[in-house]
Amino acid sequence: MPETPRGAVLFAHGSGSGRHSPRNRFVAAELNRAGLATVLADLLTPREEQLDLRTAALRFDIDLLAARSPGCPTGRPTPRPPSA
Repeated sequence: MPETPRGAVLFAHGSGSGRHSPRNRFVAAELNRAGLATVLADLLTPREEQLDLRTAALRFDIDLLAARSPGCPTGRPTPRPPSA
């Protein structure tokens, strides 16, 4: 994590690829090197992930995923003024 990040990126995973994925960790590390803080978050529990892998029932459950997304209680990002 950069000591003084220029911004932040949230990786919010619903299904298939999570915070332990080597690819996602690589991308996060590259963003860190570019001065951005990163947060990798899995929005489904391990049990839900297994169910979704079999049924695809949860990956598009926008209400469920939005409720678990920081700053997105309605499923839409919270507007913020541009940073300088």
